[in-house]
Amino acid sequence: MRQILDITDARLTLWSDGQSVTQPGVVRFLDNEVIAVGDEAVADARRHPRQSSNDHWYRPDTDALPGSTLTRADLVNAQLNRLFANSARGDLVLVLPSYLDGKSVSLLLGVLSANQLQPVAIVDQAIAATASRYNEQALVHIDVGFHCASVSRFHQTADQNTLTDARTLDGSGLLAMREAWIKFFAQKFVQDCRFDPLHSADTEQALVDQMPQWLAELDKHDSATISMHHAGQEHVIETTRVDVVNAVAAHYQRISDMTRAALAGCDTPALQMGASVAALPGFAAYLTARVGGHFFVIADDAAVQNLAALDSAVPAMPGKVQKALPLRGVPVDPPQSAAPVAAFAPTHLVNEGVIVALSDGPLAIGAASDAGSSRMITLEGQPPGVSALHCEVRLEGNQCIVNDHSRYGTFLNGNRVSGSASLQAGDVLRVGTPGVEFQLVREVVL
Repeated sequence: MRQILDITDARLTLWSDGQSVTQPGVVRFLDNEVIAVGDEAVADARRHPRQSSNDHWYRPDTDALPGSTLTRADLVNAQLNRLFANSARGDLVLVLPSYLDGKSVSLLLGVLSANQLQPVAIVDQAIAATASRYNEQALVHIDVGFHCASVSRFHQTADQNTLTDARTLDGSGLLAMREAWIKFFAQKFVQDCRFDPLHSADTEQALVDQMPQWLAELDKHDSATISMHHAGQEHVIETTRVDVVNAVAAHYQRISDMTRAALAGCDTPALQMGASVAALPGFAAYLTARVGGHFFVIADDAAVQNLAALDSAVPAMPGKVQKALPLRGVPVDPPQSAAPVAAFAPTHLVNEGVIVALSDGPLAIGAASDAGSSRMITLEGQPPGVSALHCEVRLEGNQCIVNDHSRYGTFLNGNRVSGSASLQAGDVLRVGTPGVEFQLVREVVL
């Protein structure tokens, strides 16, 4: 039986002899020596931030770290040594996220080779994690690592799953969310108790250690009572799920925008995510409200479990990332309840201070006034990156859809749409380079 190593910047999972072991992608080093990895390193990361690394799996390189001769590649090597310390070396299937570039993958393969680990196959992570066909639904897999979020779109047949689109959103990962929540809870303690948990490294570490429990409580309940003990005193605050969602709403919104851009406007989305991502307070509900469809939760180690079950069906293809695999799971039908439809559909488009109603029929945007559309916004002067008939916006039932007809792409909140996309009030459409922007708004009668 092969060994399977699943790598993200947030965690490593090793499957061997029917068992899986997971450890966080964190290393602590002192001077030129690695002294702790995984959970042991996490326990002191806030006390010793300059001697802690959480980005060596995200962007591994051979540059010396500040104040040390160690490189991120050295940290990768040290963590691999600890992870495989009690495991025999065998045929290895390597599972990698789509955000790793070719240079990073080559470096990782070199480090693995130095540890007598020769991958016989490399599989894209989102493909590896997906076991089932989602009937009558457009499947996207959503993951949130330490430093980025990723959205993967698939084409599914009766027995095959193929990756067709992989997108990465830097700066909206778990670390950015965690910092926003640390700031929120610290300000709440200061406001309600006149206690600042960030005044010392020990109380800051205590806040970070307890915060996962608070967030788990607020994922299950609308409100929670939260306390911290310090110097013989108990400090107590009350907060709500709405409060903690608002603290990271900008990140949730960016991820939902990227997800919408990866979907076609007529799609019924199936939003697949691991259990730890689904447990982010209000995240799954936020996405279904903004994107529509339904969310489906899989195990965090679904990639290794699925590949272990497929074993002989994963061909040996060293050096090439596999982006298609057989489907082995039970097909998933849409829930019988109607998919939630958010009341965000725009009624008007704003262009250079001019408001154009969308209810009067399809509205085309392009560089040629004779492109064949009865209603058209013509962009004068042949701006670069704009086609004669670039895109078209129309109302379809309770949705507003943009269809991209261009060679250059139409962008929804900075994300290139996949042929078409559903629009919402507050969205910004961009055509051309550097581009002309259009705001989507909704008329409200008071």
